[in-house]
Amino acid sequence: MVKYWESETPQIADTGANVFRYFKEAGKLQVSMPYWEDASGNRKPGKTVTLDVAALRESSEAMELLRSVLDE
Repeated sequence: MVKYWESETPQIADTGANVFRYFKEAGKLQVSMPYWEDASGNRKPGKTVTLDVAALRESSEAMELLRSVLDE
């Protein structure tokens, strides 16, 4: 099984405090802590959560909450 994050190039927005990656074909939105460097100097993404965009759209309650958070 092909992993979407390995086969699809996301749209990325780095705010400095968070990194957002949107995988349109997979319908996933990842939110990560900022990048960090390991002991070897390799750049790594911070801890990440993934939102299923289709599942959000199916829930009017989730959409309402998301809209209210973004509007604040």
